[in-house]
Amino acid sequence: MSKAGLTPRQKDVLGFLQLYYNEYGIFPSHREIADGKIEGRQVITKVAASSTIKDTLDRIEQRGHIRKNPHMPRGLELL
Repeated sequence: MSKAGLTPRQKDVLGFLQLYYNEYGIFPSHREIADGKIEGRQVITKVAASSTIKDTLDRIEQRGHIRKNPHMPRGLELL
């Protein structure tokens, strides 16, 4: 799916989700997304509050790029 209609930050987070999943085979937690690191390397800009990540993921989901499952830890699906 095209990343059109996403803000630069949303594009960064979506790309991070893809990279993290490819590296580890699971999706990152909100805290891991906020930290922005994969294998100790800073991939996206660090965010202080994981609530900011929740809002970003909500907006990415509203735009149809991911689906969240609130009943599962790390319950994300890329669409």
